[in-house]
Amino acid sequence: MQAYARELQRQTAFSDEAILSAQNLLTTFGVAGAKMKEATQAALNLSAGLGIDLQTASMLVGKAFAGQTETLGRYGIKIDEAIPASQKFTEVLEQINQKFGGAAQAQADS
Repeated sequence: MQAYARELQRQTAFSDEAILSAQNLLTTFGVAGAKMKEATQAALNLSAGLGIDLQTASMLVGKAFAGQTETLGRYGIKIDEAIPASQKFTEVLEQINQKFGGAAQAQADS
C-alpha cells in the first residue's frame, strides 16, 4: 500500500499520507487486494471531481463496497437496485470512472 500511495502521490495532488489514511479507512469496510487499488483510485477521482475531501470520498467508496450505495445518489451516482449485490461495487467504480476518471491527475496538472 505504501508503494502504491507513493506512486499516486507523484501522479496526483494528494500526499502519500492522505492516500494511506484513505486506504486505511477503506480496509475498515473490507476492501483488500486488487480491489484496494481500484477503490483508492476511485476515491481520489471522486474527491477531485466533486471537490470533497479525500476522507469523505473514501467513506463513500467504502460504504459502496459494503453495499450501501444510496448516499452516492446525492452525488449523481445512482445504482440500479435490480443489479445483484455482488455487482453493485463494480457498477459504482464504473460510474465514478465515467464521471470523474482522471480528475485527480488533472487536478495535479493544473
